Amino acid sequence: MLKLANMVHVSEFGEEDYLDVETDVKEECDTRTQGAVETILVPRPAKDAGKEVKGLGNVYIKFKDVTAAATVFKIMNGRQFDGHSIRASFVDEAAFDAGGR
Repeated sequence: MLKLANMVHVSEFGEEDYLDVETDVKEECDTRTQGAVETILVPRPAKDAGKEVKGLGNVYIKFKDVTAAATVFKIMNGRQFDGHSIRASFVDEAAFDAGGR
């Protein structure tokens, strides 16, 4: 699983912006990997202001294979998005599923 950090800035985003990011990332990644994206997750702030949401500001992408993840890593790491430099890294899928974002 690939994590794109510094891509979503919560204070700058509304609900529609999150959907746009999800769609744009999926299209970009599918184009580069011939449809190898399984899932994209863009954590959103909780409606309950006191509740912590792990992974805010990040985009998580699950791929069908490691080769596709490596391809997108090379393309996205250091790339500029909305004036911010994206930091790509790999995340252990089991840790992610357990809530470790």
